[in-house]
Amino acid sequence: MVADYDMRTSLHIAVEREQVVTVRFLIQAGAPLDFRNVYGKTPSDVAMNIGNWEIVFILETALSASVFSFLI
Repeated sequence: MVADYDMRTSLHIAVEREQVVTVRFLIQAGAPLDFRNVYGKTPSDVAMNIGNWEIVFILETALSASVFSFLI
């Protein structure tokens, strides 16, 4: 995995820039949904902080789907 100086992944950055299509692409490509940056924030936390509820929904849905598939 590649991260920048603040330990932000590509998914963190796409969320910060509110790039919905890129967020969906990175999720489908297997980007880690629960990786925390140096401030302890996941991509979902970042989306909540900026108030982008569409991206929060996308991330939380993907996270719950990945947890559900792990349990099966």
